[in-house]
Amino acid sequence: MNKYLILGLISMQIQSIPHKMPSPAPVMDDQNMFNAIYTFPEQIEEALKISSAIKLQHSYKHIKRILFAGMGGSSMAGAMTKALLQHESPIAIDVHQNYDLPQWVNDETLVICISYSGNTEETLSCFQAAQKKHANIIGVTSGGALLNACKKYNYDVIEVHEGLPPRAALGYLSVPLICLMEKLGITQKETLKALRSTIENLKNQRTIWSKQSNNNPTYRYASQLSQFMPVIYGEDSTTGCIALRWKAQFAENSKMIARTHMLPELDHNEIVGWHNNPEQLKRSVVIWLLDPIMHPRNLTRQKITHSVISSAPAIQLEFAAPGNTWCERMFHLVHLGDWISYWCALAHDVNPTTIKNIDTLKKRMRTSTITAQPPKIKISSNQE
Repeated sequence: MNKYLILGLISMQIQSIPHKMPSPAPVMDDQNMFNAIYTFPEQIEEALKISSAIKLQHSYKHIKRILFAGMGGSSMAGAMTKALLQHESPIAIDVHQNYDLPQWVNDETLVICISYSGNTEETLSCFQAAQKKHANIIGVTSGGALLNACKKYNYDVIEVHEGLPPRAALGYLSVPLICLMEKLGITQKETLKALRSTIENLKNQRTIWSKQSNNNPTYRYASQLSQFMPVIYGEDSTTGCIALRWKAQFAENSKMIARTHMLPELDHNEIVGWHNNPEQLKRSVVIWLLDPIMHPRNLTRQKITHSVISSAPAIQLEFAAPGNTWCERMFHLVHLGDWISYWCALAHDVNPTTIKNIDTLKKRMRTSTITAQPPKIKISSNQE
């Protein structure tokens, strides 16, 4: 089915990306997550074409702060945009993952509500809170209640292609945000040029990463990681958001618990934790996500931290992406993690698309009669 990009009164027909690659495990991967990952470069390419038609019906020149409101894969689009642009943005950019909005949100704030389905209850709650605070609102969605509300109240909205798991729609969600930031004067057109270079880079890499073979490094890494708990370390404000993406992909695709922390904060607490319960620590693999854009002192911290904890985890892996720009390298690391999580899923013989626990949770939340009250805390003494 064709979908439409809508911003104010502007609409443009979009053709969905056709299935191109069959899954190597069609029975287990019956919804073809393999193809969703494989066509990520085409998704970015199409999203760029769509975003070129963005025309806003409202003015945002008075905006002094931007808040991305979203959850899960939708929130990741905001986190990546923030990490990509915050070093050049003249105004503050924040990411919000909850029901209510911060007190500082006002009529000089732009709240960008991101919900791929359009029905994420936390994001819809933020939409309503933003209205009450008279904030400026833009929606990014494939449909649902968010799209309907934006149309009803005449807010700018970007409608993207539907039909994917939200985590597999990162290109559709993040690229329009980056292009929107260019329209708002937050970033320069060089970032859009970097996105175009990213497409070719990813197409070249996937010819290797998509092979179910030991000649494929992502397949080999998955063989190692599938039997351990990944502990993913990045840097706050740069590779930290990619570490969170990897953690989420291990959880949803691979059905594996992973942990993450960020430099320099982890050197003020977590580094000490690599001490007790050595048997458990040996079931962990530390993954470092590195980039030249990191603060020089944090690059030094990483080397020293790697050495200090060297005897505790089973192994430590370091990943740094090629590319002339932070944009290229960011998307490279994201795609790398997606492939590793996919091959981990197959190593565990699990469906990489299904999210049974989330589906169960949502069903119970819809029928829950639990009253929203704070927990009661009972303080007991030794005499009781």
